[in-house]
Amino acid sequence: MAGCGGPMVWGPPGQPISGPVGNADSASTPSSPPPPWAPPKRRLAAAAIARVCHEANRAVQILQGDPAISPAWDDAPDWQCASAVDGVVQALAGATPEQLHESWCEFKRADGWSYGPVKDAEARTHPCLVPYDQLPADQRLKDRLFAAIVAALSEA
Repeated sequence: MAGCGGPMVWGPPGQPISGPVGNADSASTPSSPPPPWAPPKRRLAAAAIARVCHEANRAVQILQGDPAISPAWDDAPDWQCASAVDGVVQALAGATPEQLHESWCEFKRADGWSYGPVKDAEARTHPCLVPYDQLPADQRLKDRLFAAIVAALSEA
């Protein structure tokens, strides 16, 4: 797939969801109630929440002057979208911002990434592949924002 674009996917409560990122979120069945704008007895799929989280993170990167801004969701590589969906599933299960960061680090390392002073997708290096307490405050903000967006979009 050349990007993670696709429609916002809705699924019935308690049923596996499928979305535009393939099977990355197919096993997720969050038990939280649907968001207030959802049709009755429907819920927003993890991939749709991941899209919002990804775009919010991208906006923060722009505001902070990040030299390596993530592409828009529709243009993002599959691994980046799968990482965001995984984060949503974990946040729905109650993961804290610190746990989300540690999980993200595990996801990246499993995909061959390592610490490097510069974010470089080709070299698979990232300066945020450090323990949460070693992240600069502006980077910890992204994890808190991610968790807050998931919580807001999954509330009844």
